[in-house]
Amino acid sequence: MEGSRCENVGAYRGAAAMYRATIEELVKERGATGKSLYDKIENLKPSLGDDLVTDLHEARMLGNDSVHDGLLYSAEEVGDVAELIIEMTEILYVQPARKAKMRQERQKRRAAAKVVTTP
Repeated sequence: MEGSRCENVGAYRGAAAMYRATIEELVKERGATGKSLYDKIENLKPSLGDDLVTDLHEARMLGNDSVHDGLLYSAEEVGDVAELIIEMTEILYVQPARKAKMRQERQKRRAAAKVVTTP
């Protein structure tokens, strides 16, 4: 992730911009509609819930403030947003994939248990 590379070398404005770009891609991939990134994030509220939407806005604002207003955020603030993105990725992609795999394995075991062998 480009943002973490920037963060690791102390380029926090660059990291903030990259993290915002990550959010832009995430909401696009989730099918969000709207004119601005704010609108796109809000469009996802029914499917994501308030907590995730708040986290998305945190990352959006960090990037906007860094790029448009030239604000400098601390390493801790940028790191917090990086953690939010990692958690969102876990919730939105990793957990569903893990659950789907577990469900598939359970179905295979049930199907195998139903097979009756005859002598």
